[in-house]
Amino acid sequence: LDAQRFEPNLHNRSFIVLSDAMESQKGWMGSLTFNHARNPLIYRVDQVDRTDIRVVGNVWTSDWMGGYTFGRWSVGAHMPLHLYASGDNASRFALLGDMRLIGHYVLADRRDSTVGWSTTAHLGLPTGNKELWLRQSGPSGAMTVNAASGERIVGAANLGVSIIKPVSLDGLDFGTAMTWRMGVHVPIQSRFWASLEVDAEHHLASLDHAGANPVELHGYGRMEIPDNWMLTIGGATAISKGIGAPEYSC
Repeated sequence: LDAQRFEPNLHNRSFIVLSDAMESQKGWMGSLTFNHARNPLIYRVDQVDRTDIRVVGNVWTSDWMGGYTFGRWSVGAHMPLHLYASGDNASRFALLGDMRLIGHYVLADRRDSTVGWSTTAHLGLPTGNKELWLRQSGPSGAMTVNAASGERIVGAANLGVSIIKPVSLDGLDFGTAMTWRMGVHVPIQSRFWASLEVDAEHHLASLDHAGANPVELHGYGRMEIPDNWMLTIGGATAISKGIGAPEYSC
């Protein structure tokens, strides 16, 4: 089970966790994101004389991404490196996370159509740390269909499915999950943008369990630096108390 849910997208000009429906300039691309998540996995104890167990209390992560755009097609890889992770029972420095291989295809560019469409596929490899709950139970796969509309003010939505090897945690069954994301991108000035994004996941085998439905609200500000560089700062908080939805992240 991977308690770190933050996964930046391959094309992060307009959005960070959402996938857009827009062709990019042909060539290489890359990004480096630093992220801190507070209390992404807590075991809540019903007994009043016992405190909750912080299974994963803090995770500091650097997300390394790189890829190549062919126009409509894009391919890339995402490698998280957890700089520090801690819980009530263990703490570690310098841990690999689960690697992702990513493919993205634009069916209709939102700048040329009323609604743009694209699709994204992920293949996850269990390269993370099992002891600190930062690794899935096995290889995973995911696919989303993405819709977006607008040029200056952009609205976007992603709907998809993810599949991992089934695993149970105290009556909560993980496996196939439905995922959805939605957000809006707004220009502030010629080189400044902001976005508000919602990221949600619903594990289908345990929909009635509170921990099976993590939902997070993200907010980001973005500044373009000359020569095709961008600087982003933002944060997120849990809307629901599902597993992997942190108290806050930044």
